[in-house]
Amino acid sequence: MRETGRTLWKHERRAGILSLVATSGGLVFGGDAGGRFMALDDKTGNVLWETILGSPVSGYPVTFAANGT
Repeated sequence: MRETGRTLWKHERRAGILSLVATSGGLVFGGDAGGRFMALDDKTGNVLWETILGSPVSGYPVTFAANGT
């Protein structure tokens, strides 16, 4: 995939998005100041799954690899 800097999609929320992480599996996980945590499709920005956690989702996302995966 060639990086062009073009905006492919936008996902707007009433509460500010505080934390995002993209995966090689085509998902973007993120949370907002209203306590919503969601999984987005990285190609379309469509919400695939969402839940309310009850407090703002903030911090720095972390991913791990095991045996090269």
